[in-house]
Amino acid sequence: NFHSYIENIVEIEVHQFVINEEYLKFVNLIKEYVDSKIPDNTIVNLIYYNSTAILLSQNGEAIKLDNFNSIYLSDISFSNNDYVLNTLVGLLPACIEIHCIPIDRNDQFIKTIELIFGNKVHYCRGCPLCNSYKLGM
Repeated sequence: NFHSYIENIVEIEVHQFVINEEYLKFVNLIKEYVDSKIPDNTIVNLIYYNSTAILLSQNGEAIKLDNFNSIYLSDISFSNNDYVLNTLVGLLPACIEIHCIPIDRNDQFIKTIELIFGNKVHYCRGCPLCNSYKLGM
């Protein structure tokens, strides 16, 4: 039994390692793409609260998310955050201002944004925009 138990644990860990490696390769590929392009000279506000992301222009207007024709990919389900990330990659903003503190810097979505956009990511320490979304959610 012990041998079988150890075998299962090793199999699970190897599987998780492979998934993490594929994730990092994918993120690095997107990062290389983003880094190879000249960023648009815009600021995008990313409201992130309760694991839900909303994109606003620097003027506070909602940014329509790019759903990359996912209706044709019926076997795959995408989250709102997948659409947000895809939209950010398409927009190539010079700065992404993340609002709604406290932000869990261990949140997978936030970590992915940081990995892809690097020093273009900034965190708001509290502003009227943060406060209005906190009250509304």
